[in-house]
Amino acid sequence: MALIFLAVGVMAVLTVGATAVRTVSRLWLRHWIEHRAGGAGAMARYLERPTRLVHAAGTAGMLVVFTTGALIAMADGLRAWKFVADVTLFLVLLLVFGQLLPRAAGRRWAPTLVPVMVPVLRVVDLALAPFHAIAYAVRRLVSPARDAADGDETRDGLEELLREGAFDDMSTTEEMAIISGVMQFGDKTVRDVMRPLTELFAIPDGLPADELARRVSQSGYSRVPVYREQPDQIIGMVHVMDIFKRRGESLPPMLPVTRTVADRPANELLFELLRARRQLAVVQEGNAEGARTIGMVTLEDLLEELVGDIRDEHDDSAD
Repeated sequence: MALIFLAVGVMAVLTVGATAVRTVSRLWLRHWIEHRAGGAGAMARYLERPTRLVHAAGTAGMLVVFTTGALIAMADGLRAWKFVADVTLFLVLLLVFGQLLPRAAGRRWAPTLVPVMVPVLRVVDLALAPFHAIAYAVRRLVSPARDAADGDETRDGLEELLREGAFDDMSTTEEMAIISGVMQFGDKTVRDVMRPLTELFAIPDGLPADELARRVSQSGYSRVPVYREQPDQIIGMVHVMDIFKRRGESLPPMLPVTRTVADRPANELLFELLRARRQLAVVQEGNAEGARTIGMVTLEDLLEELVGDIRDEHDDSAD
């Protein structure tokens, strides 16, 4: 019985410490480390990656549970009912006093608990250093290429924290979805975001001014691509405001469009459109002379990958 209470107590300390570290902001951690009386240099390495302490607590927790289960089995021997009773008691106490209550306390009093718990978690991390070294070596043997992508590892850690609701400031699912979308956006290409050519509305070059105005007004779009001979030969675009200014009496100016390829990273195209102050890009394939359009991407399409659907008064209501 004493073993069970000891294990639950250790788990409570690990859980409250990990929860407190995850709850406070990185800015708060920096301020606290810089104003500590001593040991700031030793603590600084945890600032850039506070999840190291969280992972150490998780690893130690697994070892505690495994060790406790093994010791209970050894103590109970062949007494099956005694073993079941002890394990059930351990799991109930672990859930209530080792997880639920410590997590609530860690979130509620995080700034107060962090100065006390971070040194404890540092000791745990140092004690588990041999295990981490072995795990790192095995991972390099199994998947050496992945270790080169430190950014992917950091992003995966952040996504895990988001899924667990570790940041109290992100109080809604929508907010967490936006941040998760930002992290995933770096892996997407233009092909993942573009609208295929079959879904595009475009008008042919050479239409009379009144016919062009009529088609654009019926389309519901503010920017319409213009093609020559075939829809896959986009030569520019027209803006509805230029058409309105001329009241269909003269042709509006042909505006340039950005041209890109399908395998280009989507974030690069987003930055290019923002720098060039353009709203539309046509996606092409083939060489420069015989390039043909296979799709189109708007600035709104790219932004929706980050923040979700952007709806205005002209969109159909989902209600």
